[in-house]
Amino acid sequence: ITPIASVQNRYNIRDRESEDVLRACESDQVAFLPYFPLQGFGFTSGSNALGAVGQTHDATPAQIALAWLLARSPVMLPIPGTSSLDHLEENIAAASIGLTDKDLERLDAINPRLSGMLDKLAGPLSESGKQRVREAAGPLRRLWARLRFWD
Repeated sequence: ITPIASVQNRYNIRDRESEDVLRACESDQVAFLPYFPLQGFGFTSGSNALGAVGQTHDATPAQIALAWLLARSPVMLPIPGTSSLDHLEENIAAASIGLTDKDLERLDAINPRLSGMLDKLAGPLSESGKQRVREAAGPLRRLWARLRFWD
């Protein structure tokens, strides 16, 4: 039997279904490579938290998402693909962002299931329609969290 050196599963700020696999990797000191670490950027949900945290660090939402991954676990090794030198430099800079406990709490609260649902709803909308979904997402997220509907 060959020892496992790393595991690659889909995992990002909006898709955390492999959380148990990540915890097992931590337990066994196995590298965890999140597949598609920047999945879903360019759509509406979660953008408020990512953008707000990004503003406090003078960083893009994608940089904040990468910084969140790096802060999430010591075995995390995100490898975001890019064909742009500018994006490569942004991705590298994400490693130097020091997220605070408050930042992490806010980012951890992004609900992956709600994000996916809102993305499907907002996909075919015009820009003004997407803005309305963005505005509605905050109160809905708070209501559903209070009802624990999405837990």
